[in-house]
Amino acid sequence: MSKGSLEGIVVLDLTRVLAGPFSGQILADMGAHVIKIEQPVKGDDARHMGPFQNEESIYYITNNRNKKGVTLNLKAPEGKQIFLEMVKKADVVMENYRPGTMEKLGLGYDVLKQTNPRIIYGSVSGFGHVGRYSRRPGYDIIAQAMSGIMSTTGWPQTGPTRTGTPLGDVLGGLWLTIGILGAIQGRSVTGQGQKVDIALIDAAVATMANISMIYLTEGRIPKMIGNRYESTYPYDSFVCCDGSCVIGVGNNKLWGLFCKATGHEDIETLDIYKDTPDRVEHHEELKVIVEEWTKQRTVADV
Repeated sequence: MSKGSLEGIVVLDLTRVLAGPFSGQILADMGAHVIKIEQPVKGDDARHMGPFQNEESIYYITNNRNKKGVTLNLKAPEGKQIFLEMVKKADVVMENYRPGTMEKLGLGYDVLKQTNPRIIYGSVSGFGHVGRYSRRPGYDIIAQAMSGIMSTTGWPQTGPTRTGTPLGDVLGGLWLTIGILGAIQGRSVTGQGQKVDIALIDAAVATMANISMIYLTEGRIPKMIGNRYESTYPYDSFVCCDGSCVIGVGNNKLWGLFCKATGHEDIETLDIYKDTPDRVEHHEELKVIVEEWTKQRTVADV
């Protein structure tokens, strides 16, 4: 029985902390044989990040499941030689060092593809391997800030807000996975590997999609609008008598169903609420109407 769609794919995972390990974990979950390679003694920085249980980092364990583990000193000649021997039998090498680090070690893509022309080299870094910021270090919060995620998250009175989860790292890991999978398919056609270069900032900018389009089409800079959505309404959080709930009315059909369910048939076809853009334009008064209904009910009732 198959262990997964990537059974038979060997991955050498040099990544640390979150973005890279998250990607390697996905590949491992899909059946790839992922070998986690860490520095001797110190290991992955995530080993020292909480939460902890039984003196072990759950942060580390969460993003490194289903992997085998070894230590290797890539600065030592013998360590490099061992690594190159592993590359000969591998399909994928993953790393998230600052751009230029692997080249300084003599283990960049140009070297590895000479050892194994079929090797797929996956890299994720703050700003990618090309461009004026490429040599800068980058972290999740920097990607969130520079991409516009933080400037459109939160309420006007709170200021720019980082998302509760490390979205920049997670997105970078997802795009790295997608790139590697695409390269594996490409290799089945060409017989050659390739380099996959992912930047956290690029991954974060890509998520802004229709929010960025507001500026490009309307010339309006998107702002923090709380839990409301720019593209449809009601799509927000609302106060109930025992807490808060969220309601998502994503189109005109759902608007009609919502009005019937809440006893608001009288406003369903009013010109100011009839179509999605109308409801977005009049979101302030519509929120009052919806909240008058939710405040009389518990979260469970809603």
